[in-house]
Amino acid sequence: MRPVQPYFALSAGTYFKRSVQKNGIAHFYEYTCEHADHDQVLAVPDASIDLIFDIGDGNVQARAVGTVLNGTPVENARDHQYFGVRFQPGVKPGFLHGSFSDYVGESIELSVCSRVPYLTEMAADCSTFQERAALLTNVVLKSLFAQESEIRHTMTKDNLVEAVKKEILLTSGSIRISELAEYTGYSSRYIDRIFKEYTGISPKTFCRITRFQSTLDRLDHDTVTSLSDLAADCGYYDQPQFIRDFRRCMDTTPKTYRQAIVENDYAGKFVMV
Repeated sequence: MRPVQPYFALSAGTYFKRSVQKNGIAHFYEYTCEHADHDQVLAVPDASIDLIFDIGDGNVQARAVGTVLNGTPVENARDHQYFGVRFQPGVKPGFLHGSFSDYVGESIELSVCSRVPYLTEMAADCSTFQERAALLTNVVLKSLFAQESEIRHTMTKDNLVEAVKKEILLTSGSIRISELAEYTGYSSRYIDRIFKEYTGISPKTFCRITRFQSTLDRLDHDTVTSLSDLAADCGYYDQPQFIRDFRRCMDTTPKTYRQAIVENDYAGKFVMV
């Protein structure tokens, strides 16, 4: 799953993106908000943590933002420039305090939750997208060894959580908890408890978000397939379940969203760097 936030791109004239998909990083992005109403835009579930830097007038503000569980309005101020790094689903980078569950539904000042002193100030000293991406990449790589050391004493549980996440992502969220139990050899109840302990959300919720994000990817690149066929391809039981789940996450219907990305040339907003 490649986690995306389509309304952030739709609020921009141009959306710069660098895909990484390794070392826990999904991608870097940068944009200037041009079309937000009332200084807000809708964040959708993506099972990811973002570091977001609000760059303006030489004053950089930064925060760590965890996944929402339903479509949620968040600050996205008009004419503000934003730089961000989105981590892969379920990943909490080692240089952030706490566990993944501490960030679910939260927006925390980076100075409060980062183990790296003056990270916000270092980002402020960077003048280009490339410099900011290089800075964050180095911070992530340096933290990997510390993160491995932290979890070594709970490796069995950690491996279980990673195995469950892997299977959910490989199946795009279309897997039953009973199948995860059979695959791992642990009971559904134990998997549910340990997964919640490490991520703050249940395996079922992680499946729902993964399936939703996979569906978004299909909708963003496929404007031809009927919505009923697309729903079946993405693992929904029927069309009503598809519409109900999509509306819960996006506050709109799949049909309306598809019309919006076509009319606003969503694909044309991206510049890969």
